[in-house]
Amino acid sequence: MLKLCAIAFGLLMLVDAHPRHTLAGTWEGLFNGQPTQLQPDGSYPETRTKFRLTLQFPGSSKLIGTLTVFGPQTHVSQIKNPRCDPDACSFEVVDYGDENTPQAWRIWTENGELLGIRNRGPLRPYGTGPGARLFKIEARRVKSK
Repeated sequence: MLKLCAIAFGLLMLVDAHPRHTLAGTWEGLFNGQPTQLQPDGSYPETRTKFRLTLQFPGSSKLIGTLTVFGPQTHVSQIKNPRCDPDACSFEVVDYGDENTPQAWRIWTENGELLGIRNRGPLRPYGTGPGARLFKIEARRVKSK
């Protein structure tokens, strides 16, 4: 009986480790993008853009969510083509600067924070797009009101 309980507990831990249990909720943070301006000190830093990402796993169905990008103009995009594996979830959103080009996002949680990478183009294997550069995503969970 003790052995059966240990196996059940181990399986429960595997289920809890799945991204759906840690990603659901609302996240706010910054994502990096292509550098646009050479600085006086000679550096060429990546841009940083504020966003809010709301994710849900209704019932036992696929990931659904909305990405809101804040900038000169606020842009809202529904996530498309979501895929989750034991390590992370990936999806496409409409590029905030080009309505005809998707961005591929791959996100996971680590120490209570949302981390990830994004790049241009449709989702490919391994949860990335075909774009040449991967840009960092960082966010913190927004507390419910």
